[in-house]
Amino acid sequence: MFLKGPRWLWPPAQLSVAFGLSGCQPARGRNPPDVRGAPFLSRCALLAVRARRKRFRRDGAAYRGVSTDDGYPLWRHQIMEQPAPKELKRIFASVFQDTKYCQKMDIFRPHHGPHHDGSAIDIYLSADDPDEKELADAIVQLLIQEKLLVKWGAVIWNRLTWDGRGGPLPYEQAKTMPHREHIHVEWGEKGRLTLEFPGLEEKLKEVFIAHKYGL
Repeated sequence: MFLKGPRWLWPPAQLSVAFGLSGCQPARGRNPPDVRGAPFLSRCALLAVRARRKRFRRDGAAYRGVSTDDGYPLWRHQIMEQPAPKELKRIFASVFQDTKYCQKMDIFRPHHGPHHDGSAIDIYLSADDPDEKELADAIVQLLIQEKLLVKWGAVIWNRLTWDGRGGPLPYEQAKTMPHREHIHVEWGEKGRLTLEFPGLEEKLKEVFIAHKYGL
């Protein structure tokens, strides 16, 4: 019996060796190797690999490696997101899902400081838009007030930074990276592992309502 499926679902040759299938010859056409003569456990292992790949195929672009704007596949972005920025992204997406605000957020950005290992998030609001700038200023103040809860290491917005030295302080790289189009929040090695921020979502909703109605 042959395992049906497209060529990219075939198990690699290394798996054949590892599972004791080195004697099995690939069938012609679009079928994977014939495993009729393989030991029972080896056939089970091969079928398990095929089932796992089938589950990944359901994700479509993620498994087939469709690139994002930076050229990396979607699955790379997903696995590189650390718990703290991932949770903050979820909170912002929940609060602003039906609005024009914060519709773009980036965590994994290869070779870009703490984004490279998914330890930072960029929340896009523009300082050139008076409405968005007012909201961004309020969000930054909330994050500063909730530093002990969020456990961030630094916040950068509109040429200013808040970090272990205090703040607001002039951002040293403001000439090349003024951070006028997004709020940057980053975490250290311990802070990035924070799984949840109790009460932050409700406080962010209050900030948004106050901004929306000019309170």
